[in-house]
Amino acid sequence: MRPIEYKCDVYQALSWRRDIRPTVGYVNVLNIGGTDFIPSIDHLWHPIAKEESLNVVGVMDKVYWDGGASDPINISFLVDAATQVGISNILYRAIGNTLISIEFHVFSADAEISPPAYYPSFWTHQSSINGIIQLNEIALGMNIEIDNSPSIYSPSLFSCQLAIFPAPGFMQPLFAANSLTSRTAVAWGVNNANF
Repeated sequence: MRPIEYKCDVYQALSWRRDIRPTVGYVNVLNIGGTDFIPSIDHLWHPIAKEESLNVVGVMDKVYWDGGASDPINISFLVDAATQVGISNILYRAIGNTLISIEFHVFSADAEISPPAYYPSFWTHQSSINGIIQLNEIALGMNIEIDNSPSIYSPSLFSCQLAIFPAPGFMQPLFAANSLTSRTAVAWGVNNANF
């Protein structure tokens, strides 16, 4: 699998403009070390189900995955003040549990059709994937900014970065697409039988 990288338009995700079609992404579900984070950024426009609104934990800024089954997924996203405090609290105490469960969706516009329509371009489907936060002697693969993002005036949002490795012992599907009609499932993680 080739690497997957998306830079997402935070402004478009927060206040939708119908005349432009940049890539947008959302963190829909997040649990870090047993702590659930509430989807408290609400009433966002859904790129596909336009009559629905989204409530999300975070608005993605960028995501990168090198494409290998054991490679980490690196995600940068903005969260509200309540989530920022919760993640900060996890970082301030000794982290004994680096398990993470996350559901995310990246949407891109298919320019091959007129008018261009959004499709999911990198996502976890409608369920969370399980992983572990990168942890070594040098650094923890999780960070949350103390100061709010200067690029967003309102609401106050804080930048969070995660480096997530697959949970050991089992394979999970990720989904990728490059148009409305071209989709594929790719393996993330390795089953115990394949060690």
